[in-house]
Amino acid sequence: MNIPFNLSSGFGAKTIYVQTKNLYNESNVKLITITYNNPYIPLVLSNIYINNNSKTTYNNIVSVLFEFNGTPTHYKISE
Repeated sequence: MNIPFNLSSGFGAKTIYVQTKNLYNESNVKLITITYNNPYIPLVLSNIYINNNSKTTYNNIVSVLFEFNGTPTHYKISE
């Protein structure tokens, strides 16, 4: 059985307690711990490589590779 449950506000370790019941009985209480992390990942540019990290080029058109954390939606390259 899959039942939606909203965790309390604030990030960190959360302990969930579950018990079932019918007309005649109550079950034992089970618990589980889960860590609620902030889903926001800051956008951080970590490395930039031009022409596979070459220090020299003989062409004015270059290939720019960048490594980052997060999810960019745009990029801008200028000289």
